[in-house]
Amino acid sequence: MMEEILDIYEIEPALSFKKVDASENKQRSLTIHSKSEEVFALLNELQIPYKEKTIEEVLIFLFDRLLYEYMENQSCYTKETYNKFKSTFIYDQLQMLIYHTKSLMLWLYDDIEQIPRNCRSLYRKKEISPVYGTNYLEKYEHYKLHMEILPPEKLPRYFNKLVGLKHFSVRTKAIYHALVEELEIRDINYDFMLYGKERMFSYKIEIISINNKYKVIRQF
Repeated sequence: MMEEILDIYEIEPALSFKKVDASENKQRSLTIHSKSEEVFALLNELQIPYKEKTIEEVLIFLFDRLLYEYMENQSCYTKETYNKFKSTFIYDQLQMLIYHTKSLMLWLYDDIEQIPRNCRSLYRKKEISPVYGTNYLEKYEHYKLHMEILPPEKLPRYFNKLVGLKHFSVRTKAIYHALVEELEIRDINYDFMLYGKERMFSYKIEIISINNKYKVIRQF
């Protein structure tokens, strides 16, 4: 597993990557020279699953999170908006995590040609395709269809099972949007959810009735 390997060995930089002086960005917390404990710290901070996960699985999580972060503040997905996103701190840090994960993969297999064929494309992947590289709409329509037939009191149970205490991903974004639309259709008050930039995937919800009107509340 990834954490077991990283916990034992420090991987020397093995990929070509643009070196950036840490002094250029006082926010920068991870560089190509960072130690394994720093990598783990950022993975934990970003709530990216890695325990008992393979290197390939972690890479998939990282690219999915990259797409999630790009989608977070965009209403139109274009080459221009993605290029702007590439100058953000979160993009830089996710790319650093991708770099360290790929370095670990290369160290483990010793040579690119020895990497299993089904994983080689992940190793060679550098960017996401914000227009064609997501199945967001497919996921949204799938979960929306299920939510439409549920009574209000069962919506939280379904939503919490799918999302509660899980990591940020395109899937959770699709589930969140499906839920919000369903709440709007049913005229259920969800005001508290409007102030967190949709980052409410780390807690669960409940729907209660107050004066014969439904309201969404947090359930810690």
